Amino acid sequence: MDVTPATPAEIIVRTHSGPVFSRKATVVTPDQIEPSTPFTGEYVVPGKTPENEWLPHIERYRFAGNIASGKVILDVACGTGYGSDLLAGLAAKQVIGGDASPEALSFANHRFGRENLAFVKLDGSRLPFRPSTFDAVVSFETVEHMKDPARFLRECARVLRPNGILLCSTPMRLAWRPPWMPKPQNPFHTREFTVNELRAALDEHFDRVEFFGQACIGTVEWVTRYVVSTSDFVFSRIPTGRTRSQHKLDWLLGYWPPASRRAEPLDPRRFEVRPLSPRIPGFPGAILAKAVRRP
Repeated sequence: MDVTPATPAEIIVRTHSGPVFSRKATVVTPDQIEPSTPFTGEYVVPGKTPENEWLPHIERYRFAGNIASGKVILDVACGTGYGSDLLAGLAAKQVIGGDASPEALSFANHRFGRENLAFVKLDGSRLPFRPSTFDAVVSFETVEHMKDPARFLRECARVLRPNGILLCSTPMRLAWRPPWMPKPQNPFHTREFTVNELRAALDEHFDRVEFFGQACIGTVEWVTRYVVSTSDFVFSRIPTGRTRSQHKLDWLLGYWPPASRRAEPLDPRRFEVRPLSPRIPGFPGAILAKAVRRP
């Protein structure tokens, strides 16, 4: 299978919660990353990322493993490559992991090595592959960062073969902020989606869209976020008022758990990918779409 880029890809960097911007590529070996660099949230680092962030990420890839066998797969925004490696180990014919971060790709190239696995630098808005190259495209927690989500989804459809499968996930907007909040709390999210909004974005190029969800946050945390974000929003519009950090507001409201509670192991079932009801999808922390490209 020839997956050589059709044209040179623009090398960009997109942080975990940041916009895209040009940057000169640098080479960083795992020895430079693992011992001395703490987890910053820029990308998931195996063995470094906190469990509450690691589990939802790895569960999405385990779900994607259900379609991996015998497929040629592109993993867009693969980060440090742990998910691409998982898919390659599940009998995928070939997996190409692509990311904008040269540091993450250097880590992936040094950490993971399989005959059916390769990593490339790419820009999600201009995928450097020929049309109809892949059987499946996987891209988790990416679309909310793109300056032009429609162009990104169009590129995913372009490199897919007819009837190819796209698996993408994104935080569900209403689970993280109230509908009356005008902008994402994360200043680097360009757009956050509800289930219906993501469905509308996919409808241009894809058929048979199915939605799944991950709880990710509990009911108490969901209510807390609504109270905290609304309070901060109100305080910020009072000229003499002072905004409070979310940590302080959590503490004032009695929702900040003690250290002993935070140390308790998480239940992995909380992060399982489960089908969403088509009528009442609820408030999953993350939504995952499985869409089939139109013939």
